[in-house]
Amino acid sequence: MGRPNYRIDKLWEERRTKEIIDSGFFRYPISIITDKETQKKGVDIWLHSPAGRIGVELKIVRYDSSIGAITIETHSNLRKNPGDEIGDGWINYSRADWLIWAFIDTAYIWKMPDLRFWFYLQDLNRWPIYDIDNGNYITRCRKVPIADIPIPFWKRGL
Repeated sequence: MGRPNYRIDKLWEERRTKEIIDSGFFRYPISIITDKETQKKGVDIWLHSPAGRIGVELKIVRYDSSIGAITIETHSNLRKNPGDEIGDGWINYSRADWLIWAFIDTAYIWKMPDLRFWFYLQDLNRWPIYDIDNGNYITRCRKVPIADIPIPFWKRGL
C-alpha cells in the first residue's frame, strides 16, 4: 500500500461532500466553510437551524460502517507534540457543535462537546494507535469502536 495521494483524496472528499449535501442529508440550509481561520477551529460546515447556527465537523471516510470504529485524532501533526497524550488533534481543538462521521453507507452524529468530555476521561491505551503519514506530517489517531462510545448519537443512512 503506497503513500496516500493528497490531491486525489482531496478531490474525492470534495465530491463526496457535495453528494452528501445534494442528497438532502442536512435538513436546514448550510454554509460550507472556506476561510482558513474558521477551518482551523474544526468547523467545516455551518448549519442554519431555527435555533441558531450549528458548527459541524465533517469526517468522510472511504469504507462502510461494518468496520465498527472511528479514528479519533489526538495529534494532527505528531512531530509538533510527540510526547503529549492529547496533542493538537481535532478532538482537542475542534469548536464544532457536532461531529458527523460519514461512512460510505451510514453517518453517525455525536455532540462534539459530549464526545470530547467522554474521550478525555478514558484510558487511551485501551485503543490501538493509528498513525497516518501523508508525506508532510504524521496524524495520530486512536481507533475507537463505536460500541465503546456510550454517549448518545444519531445514525442516518446515506
